[in-house]
Amino acid sequence: MRDRNIFNRILNNNKALAVMSVVISALIWLFVSVEKSPETTVVVRDIPITINSESLSALGLESYGVSGFSASVTVRGRNYVVEDKGMADRITVSADTGSVVTAGHYTLRLDVQKNDSRGDFDIVSVEPSTVSAYFDTPVNDKEFIIEPIIESTGNIVPEGYTAGNAIIDSSSSKIKVSGPVSEVNKITRLAAVVRLDSPITQNGSFETEFTPVTSGSEPLNYISFDHDRKVTVKVPVYKNVTLNTAVDYVNRPSDYIGDVDFAVSVSPASVRVGVNSSASAEMESLIIKTLDFSELHEGENVFTVSSHEVEKSLSCLILDDTESFEIKVNVGNMARRTFEVPAEIGYPSASLAVNIESVTPDFTEITVIGPESVLDSLTAEDITLNADVAKVKAGQSEAKVPVTCVNNGSYWIYGDYTATVKVS
Repeated sequence: MRDRNIFNRILNNNKALAVMSVVISALIWLFVSVEKSPETTVVVRDIPITINSESLSALGLESYGVSGFSASVTVRGRNYVVEDKGMADRITVSADTGSVVTAGHYTLRLDVQKNDSRGDFDIVSVEPSTVSAYFDTPVNDKEFIIEPIIESTGNIVPEGYTAGNAIIDSSSSKIKVSGPVSEVNKITRLAAVVRLDSPITQNGSFETEFTPVTSGSEPLNYISFDHDRKVTVKVPVYKNVTLNTAVDYVNRPSDYIGDVDFAVSVSPASVRVGVNSSASAEMESLIIKTLDFSELHEGENVFTVSSHEVEKSLSCLILDDTESFEIKVNVGNMARRTFEVPAEIGYPSASLAVNIESVTPDFTEITVIGPESVLDSLTAEDITLNADVAKVKAGQSEAKVPVTCVNNGSYWIYGDYTATVKVS
């Protein structure tokens, strides 16, 4: 009785009837749309083409030329099914690699499969129906060094200047190449060509792209590089000058700070050299070697320095046929004495990045060079040694550091000495 009253109240309520009418109409429309929806044909585009890599790996092959390709698949079904935005996810397009048995070019048939088992649409066709691919043994990360090449219609530099070898920073000159073995093996070198329209008189820096140079004229395919093809080629430029040769000194005793009156000769006495054009006006001589006093013993000292060492240390270019320089240093009437290790080895404590626990010498005696009269009156307690603890880095618990003589006037220690530094 109560339910009948509720039903009567709904029938007598216009608003309730209106709502019920809308709901019933929507349900009827949904039923008709789903069950009575007409079939239609739709083209589903941009479906990636996949390759069966497992079968290829067993043959030691890899596919090239298919990656990034897609197909269009025509499907037929009810509107609400085939026009759904997620339709592409329900289809797989794969290239049939059953015919691939060795390296080479193949035309592969495309297969289309449904990704689910609902079966509420049919596959009509796929476009394209075939795809071309290349198969070969893969080569990964074969390393090449980029060769910089400078091209110019005339001279690279004007008269009075010399251009050095073009260089590319080592961090960007090494390139790893990947791709099919037959293509990678065509590459003989990588070249970065810079073309100059006019001569240069200063060091040049040029951005260009490297290019693979091959053994034939055919273009390379399916080749990739491990980083961007842009590189910076630097061209050192030198001004040609003739300079006298000389030496300099470090770790001088205080009596030799102003001048060193040793008999010194450098052969050859002068050399034709290319130097940085901005520094050429200030250069009075070419410093062949900076001599550490610890290298000098009593009597005559002879040193040989190759031209390559000079070029590397001074960033210059030896232009004549000089292959090496001979340096003779006669320290005069000096004597040699051997002393026990001084009681203490000091070290500068200012601005240290670490806390020093101990400094222990790695030697038991030192050799001292100086005037005989000075050495005769010298004792181990008179000699002050200094450990260069500034070379100890944070995080180290122990380190080897050089030891030098300090506060000396006319004598110096001969040879190399180190101490073991422990850090607390």
